[in-house]
Amino acid sequence: MTSLFQNRMIWTARRGLEEIEAMPYKSINPCDGKVLQTFEELTDEQLERALRTSAFCFETWRHMIFTERATVAVCRMMTNECK
Repeated sequence: MTSLFQNRMIWTARRGLEEIEAMPYKSINPCDGKVLQTFEELTDEQLERALRTSAFCFETWRHMIFTERATVAVCRMMTNECK
């Protein structure tokens, strides 16, 4: 049995790299095969920015106790920042 990564590499070799780079990523429900959400590919700059932001947030949040995290989450929910 091949992994998803191996399947993608095989597919890449067959289809060509140019087509792969323009494809959006899709989240697919494995039970019914329906597309749940589609994501456009990020540029290198967008990816680097997202990684820097997530690393900063991780370092900030990992030092907070649970009640502090919960307070922030509740405040965001009450101000409709969360979806």
